[in-house]
Order: sequence, then structure tokens, then C-alpha cells
Amino acid sequence: PWGTQSFIVEFIVIMLRAVILALALGAAAAFAPLASKPMRGSVLNAGAVDTLKGLQGPAIPWGSDGVLVGKEESEIKGYDTFEKFATALASSGVDTASGEFTIYAPTDSAVELVNSPDLTADVVKYHITP
Repeated sequence: PWGTQSFIVEFIVIMLRAVILALALGAAAAFAPLASKPMRGSVLNAGAVDTLKGLQGPAIPWGSDGVLVGKEESEIKGYDTFEKFATALASSGVDTASGEFTIYAPTDSAVELVNSPDLTADVVKYHITP
């Protein structure tokens, strides 16, 4: 009787090893790049202004005003945008098409907080670093 039980245990161990090996090889293949297919068929060349106009800024919660209209304080009222800075960037004449740079774009509510609706070219340049 012991011969049959040891055979079953050995068979189960072999099967578990095979399953573990198959899972390990399958998981590794999931992280390997696909050599046969390109990731993207065309290059995406969105300009800085188009990108800023398409971005959704941070969430704006209702806060304590929402309680009066039946909303929770933490419920989202809307999302801020970067429209004012994007418009100022487009009209400033700053070249954002060549080179690599970082744009620290303020949200519309941040522009309103500083009471400066007129974003001059100098202010726009201040928000761009090479």
C-alpha cells in the first residue's frame, strides 16, 4: 500500500512543478515586448496648446455649499481646466514646438486667485522651463 501512495504523492509533486513552471513562463511572456507588432501605427504630435485644452484639471468638490443643495461636501461639482493658460500660451508667441521643456500650467481657478486675468508673454514664459 505504501508504494501506491508514494507514487501518487510523487505524481502530484511533478504536476505542481509543471504548473508552477508554466505559470512562471507565461507571466514572464506577458512582460516581453511584442517584436512583431509596433505599439502605435502613427506618431502622436499634439502641440502644447492642444494638450492643455484637452486636459482635465483637479476635481472641484462641493464643499459646505453643497449641503444646502442636497449634496455631500466631498461630491465632485466639476473639474478645473487649463483653458486660460492655453489661450495665453497660444497668443503669446512662445515657441513650444521645438525642443524639450516642462510647462507648469496654472489652472483657471489659480489664475483667478491672483487677480491676473491677463497672462502676458512674460508670465507665460515664467511657467516654461527647458
